[in-house]
Amino acid sequence: MSSIALFGGSFDPVHLGHVKMLEYCLDHFDFDRIDIIPTQVSPFKEGNLFTASQRLEFLKEVFKYPKVEINTLEFERTGPSYTSLTVQEYKKEYPEAETFMLIGSDHVENLKTWNDFEYLCQNLTFIIFSRHQYPLSSLGDLGIKYHLVKDFDFSVSSSQIKEQLKSKNPSDIKASRLFDGLIPVAIQGLLLEYYSD
Repeated sequence: MSSIALFGGSFDPVHLGHVKMLEYCLDHFDFDRIDIIPTQVSPFKEGNLFTASQRLEFLKEVFKYPKVEINTLEFERTGPSYTSLTVQEYKKEYPEAETFMLIGSDHVENLKTWNDFEYLCQNLTFIIFSRHQYPLSSLGDLGIKYHLVKDFDFSVSSSQIKEQLKSKNPSDIKASRLFDGLIPVAIQGLLLEYYSD
């Protein structure tokens, strides 16, 4: 294997922004494989709305693409899901492969606070998807290898979806088709079913 891209996140829940990022990479890069890596415990977020098994089920329903796999190695670790530990495991298994990581530009401002940032600088090339509301003024000062995907703006976020869920009755959401354009159709019913439980 010569190249592998890692796409990590809480995916709580997975949304169409995630799907568009993946599809862009499949269309514009020639990675041997793209691995979706759901976090167990994000160092930057407080808890998850959906359980690990529910989030995994969502991912399996959504990401049915060639060259795309779902890796649960962070579910199998205790403690925070540090990207550096995950990259170390990949480097052990695929020492010759060039390793990439997909992130939105909303992560750029706090990238230096990521655990073992220097290791990530040395061992990753970041694929950064631009989001207009998040400036990239500090990007040149980070010392990272990166490819910037410009004008890839998507306003949807998992936080926005969770706020909608908390403020409305699931049956009202379904009736109003509120999640059209936000959540993949394949999991809309399942997501509302789990949330209403």
